[in-house]
Amino acid sequence: MKSSHTYHQADEKKPISEETYQRLLSEIESVVSGERNLIANLANCASLFYHTLRYEFNHPINWFGFYLIDQKKNSILELSKQELVLGPFHGKLACTRIKFGKGVCGTCIVSKQIQCVPNVHEFSGHIACDSASNSEICVPLMLTRRRTELHSEEAKEHEDLIGLIDVDSTALDQFSMEVDGKYLNKLAEILMKASDY
Repeated sequence: MKSSHTYHQADEKKPISEETYQRLLSEIESVVSGERNLIANLANCASLFYHTLRYEFNHPINWFGFYLIDQKKNSILELSKQELVLGPFHGKLACTRIKFGKGVCGTCIVSKQIQCVPNVHEFSGHIACDSASNSEICVPLMLTRRRTELHSEEAKEHEDLIGLIDVDSTALDQFSMEVDGKYLNKLAEILMKASDY
């Protein structure tokens, strides 16, 4: 679904404070402590962040969730046909699959970089799952694993990209790299250290 519609009137932006993020990170560390299941941890994280930001602090967040790389399907496909598959989330119904390189999420996966988009309607190839969304931030989920190299007894750390955090807002320019990028990246690190994949 490509953006070819007239978008909704943007809500007023309300930046998320560092104190709010610090509180949420502390809470999610407690929630995932002792639980290694990735899906369970992502589900609780999506619920905590969405409900706290939207309903407790009245931030204009309309979607908080995760997309994961479809390992089984992608192992037999060339890069241009590889896809992300929808993971745990809160918000309206979402696109179930997104091709690598398409939209904000697909761009995040291919670049392995945070994508902070102030106006999604100006983003080339934007995928409009919810026409009320006006800005978006995506943060890669990088899982660090120790592997022993062939012909070596030494185990080395490798980072594997497994998916991303995706947050949408009904406000324009809701997110910043300095605050949202920083703390959502810390969230990604917490989730990856706490979970098996």
